[in-house]
Amino acid sequence: MSMVFLLALPVTGESAPAGQDDSVDHTGSGALVLGATEVNVRDCASFDCESVGKLLVGDRVTVTGPEEDGFLPVESGASGLAGYAWALYISIDGRPAPWLQQGTAGCKRVALAFNIGVGDPFDYGILDTLQEYEVPATFFAMGWTTDRDPATVQAIADAGFPIGTHGYDAIDLPTTGDYDLLADLRASIDSIRAVAGDNWVPYSTPYAASTDERVRTLISGEGLMPVGWGIAADDYAADADPNAIWDRVVPDIYDGAIIEMHIDAPNSANSTGVALPWVIQALEDQGYEFVTVPDMALPCGVTTASLDAAAGTPVAATPAAGTPTAGTPDAVPSRSGGAGLDAAG
Repeated sequence: MSMVFLLALPVTGESAPAGQDDSVDHTGSGALVLGATEVNVRDCASFDCESVGKLLVGDRVTVTGPEEDGFLPVESGASGLAGYAWALYISIDGRPAPWLQQGTAGCKRVALAFNIGVGDPFDYGILDTLQEYEVPATFFAMGWTTDRDPATVQAIADAGFPIGTHGYDAIDLPTTGDYDLLADLRASIDSIRAVAGDNWVPYSTPYAASTDERVRTLISGEGLMPVGWGIAADDYAADADPNAIWDRVVPDIYDGAIIEMHIDAPNSANSTGVALPWVIQALEDQGYEFVTVPDMALPCGVTTASLDAAAGTPVAATPAAGTPTAGTPDAVPSRSGGAGLDAAG
């Protein structure tokens, strides 16, 4: 839900999705690996370059040079591993924790993020529309709704859509203590992964858009990428109206935007369900391409599917026509107890 809107105004020019300022040289700074259970280190600053090893969430590294094309050169003092890591997952000391609020501009991408947790009947018509138009989307389920009605999350997984977490219960994260927040997060992951299987992705959206630096640090420290959005459909209320949804989304669209919607609100079928085909057609007519939220974490021209193919990773599920596979790059088993499944970057 999006009753509290905490995001900055969208940046419409070229920008990196990472929470760092790439105009500043952080050479010599210490940093922490956050936002993914494992992060690839490559032998040059490109996703075409070979992986020379992996850093684990919580590993300490030193930044050894300026950022290059979204990559930071880093070295681990503990293992000696050195190379280039995607900057989104490298949290430089004194800088904000990772937070994916938008994608890199320059290739006219937008992503649909459907939060599940209002608790009303699930509108399967929205799934039908996404499949009919061959539009990718990413879903973020709450643990309690997954436990109550696993068939809804199973339907999303069966359609091939990636599924992250929206938490277990509807709690205000900034006013929740560390222990309870992490317990809620971990419970949600257990519930969702048990149903979603290989369509689980380690990405997390905050209930009611309520988040802060402490919350994002805790979540990214569990190996998940905190996700925000710049455009909210505000479609969670009983009086949600399809024309109002159109007015909130289409006129305000920008390159790299993440658009938040719901699929289990009191009036989803008659609001989001009606507006969604209009929104899809309008944005496609403007030349926008729909991608998943995990793809928004990557630069223009790179997708999770292309990285999986390059790594020889088998496809885990049969997605809806035109829908990218759910995984993140270079799938490998996670550490025991880790939230993520795959190495990022």
